[in-house]
Amino acid sequence: MSEARVVTPRSNKILTLLSKFFLKVMGWKAEGGVPDIPKFVGILAPHTSNWDMPLILAVMYALGIKIN
Repeated sequence: MSEARVVTPRSNKILTLLSKFFLKVMGWKAEGGVPDIPKFVGILAPHTSNWDMPLILAVMYALGIKIN
């Protein structure tokens, strides 16, 4: 299965760069991509601290994933 390419709108490019910088400062790196299917469920666990949400959002923007 090939990975889908997610094209981020121009307004999100700054947010993508900021997210990648934030992850680098925190010692993390976002790798991979979304599956090549129209919909999927991602499970993010365990929630061990208050930093989980900012890190999840940073990975979401760094990879160009839309979360609903």
